[in-house]
Amino acid sequence: TQFEGTGAECFMKEFQRNITIQDRKLLRLGCPTNCPAIWLFSDTVDGERREVVSDFENPPYFYILDTSVQHSGWYWCRVHQGSHVLEASLSVEVLGDEPAANAIITSTETTLEVIDTEHNLPIEHVEHIEEDTNAPVVDIPPPVSAEEANNDGMPTQSELAQMLAKHLQTIHRQLSDINGRLDYIEEKLKTKA
Repeated sequence: TQFEGTGAECFMKEFQRNITIQDRKLLRLGCPTNCPAIWLFSDTVDGERREVVSDFENPPYFYILDTSVQHSGWYWCRVHQGSHVLEASLSVEVLGDEPAANAIITSTETTLEVIDTEHNLPIEHVEHIEEDTNAPVVDIPPPVSAEEANNDGMPTQSELAQMLAKHLQTIHRQLSDINGRLDYIEEKLKTKA
């Protein structure tokens, strides 16, 4: 399908196949168009679509860096030009352990009172609640104030993350392209065998 817009002719081809991928892997979808596109997602082909954003910007590709079962569903690549809309869709199935949506949470509560031994009065009352779920527990380090981080000339955590993301984006893009080429070669070798 194609249409002419403001001097540039846009086209949209259909995706060649649906995708099945293992969880925790990179998902890269390439929009089969020559014009800027947006990406939409729905759990089902007839479900309500919502716009989704790639994990990093590399048009015409859409990336999910660490897939999970929750990323399974339908993806649409859509091009708008004036009153015309072109789109192509594909189904993505992510295989793996589905997180327990109805995980049973049990809690234990402990109370700690700090007592002023001289006057036998409570100074501090602290409640500690532990939750046991099927989800992994992640320790988050306490935030470092910008003042503390800049005192020793070191960048803050967010500045460091931005620097890494900036430099790793190019490397990731190149590795992703190499991966796509290797997949193509493997597919060609399978069809010859």
